[in-house]
Amino acid sequence: MTLYRIAAVMGALLCSALVLPAQERTLGTWKVFNPNRSTIALCDAGDKVYNASGKGLFSYEKSSGGIQFYDKNTGLSDVNIRTMGYDPDTKTLVIAYNNSNLDIVENGTDIYNISDFKLENASGSVTINHIAFTMADAM
Repeated sequence: MTLYRIAAVMGALLCSALVLPAQERTLGTWKVFNPNRSTIALCDAGDKVYNASGKGLFSYEKSSGGIQFYDKNTGLSDVNIRTMGYDPDTKTLVIAYNNSNLDIVENGTDIYNISDFKLENASGSVTINHIAFTMADAM
């Protein structure tokens, strides 16, 4: 009877090991877990809402409820977001970091970096406190 129980348990473990996947990512890839509890900036982009926390950014799609995370692995050039602004005319999101680095996100997928302010040798510190748009130009 005991041998029968051991064989049944071993069979169940073997079947569950074959059915259940061990991990959702392929070996050698990373998943970043950014703390998204403290919101620094929030931008309404019509069909999406962008939420910036200190270490990362995510968007929430209103129609489907889908969430997309943005970080250094998905194309952002830096961490420590200071502020961001969205232009509905050009569908462009501008992200400013604490070190004055800038990222431009177009159509929610294409990310471009502008590091001119970060690399500028100014006599004082260069800090971006707010981003506003007027007639499709960032100010």
